[in-house]
Amino acid sequence: MRALLINPYTYDFAAYNFWSAPIGPLRVGAILRQNGFEVYLIDCIKVREEKRKDDGRAPFITQRVQVPPPLSGIQKTFSRYGFSRDELAQALLHVPKPDILLIGTLFTYWYLGPKEVSELVKSLFPKARVILGGLYVTLCRQHATRSFKACDLLVPHNAIWLLYEYIAREFSIKLPFTPPAFDLDSLPYPCFDLYPPNTLRTTSHLLRLPIPLHLLRHTLPLPPDCPEVQRLPTRRGLPLAHSRCREVRPLRRCLPL
Repeated sequence: MRALLINPYTYDFAAYNFWSAPIGPLRVGAILRQNGFEVYLIDCIKVREEKRKDDGRAPFITQRVQVPPPLSGIQKTFSRYGFSRDELAQALLHVPKPDILLIGTLFTYWYLGPKEVSELVKSLFPKARVILGGLYVTLCRQHATRSFKACDLLVPHNAIWLLYEYIAREFSIKLPFTPPAFDLDSLPYPCFDLYPPNTLRTTSHLLRLPIPLHLLRHTLPLPPDCPEVQRLPTRRGLPLAHSRCREVRPLRRCLPL
């Protein structure tokens, strides 16, 4: 069985790579890998490597596009961040034919990129199951159901069991490893090894500082070919409660610092 993770390009008026990485899809990829899947990754959010700072930050590759009519009153440049739909189509030709495709989402107003990606992959791989997850699905489930007709399944943050049940039912297989989404101690380390060496640098959720892996290899089961600087997931949820936030789970930590 093959699974393809896709971190889609997005559209916005401004964006910058502050050590960003699709940790959710990479975590799901690690779970599927432990269930015997071959896992592949296409990350559409590319950066300008010639402008990358020593700490890993870098501007995204951008291309100016037409502003959607509902946003026409905003007098700023509207751009696509990451490579284009055509470039993604070319990249898809160079990966083994997947059985499932998993597309991650982040901000609710970034849904246009994932929508285009879902439609493209379904047209190229009509027999593959297209699964959408992430924050947008969690907060805007009804909107996602209406908008993402190319997707076979929507998985909110708090319902990863839907993914387990769907795979078991659609492919008539039993998944031996099905950890809950909010138990960080049982979740495997995200499969950052799918990135080429030295192309990804992220940051700790808690410390907001780059953490060299040589300080962690004696305490965490990290693959030997992980990128030089990596994200250390230390919590799930938020340390503060405020009315504008929709994260409903409490703060959970898995590593004392």
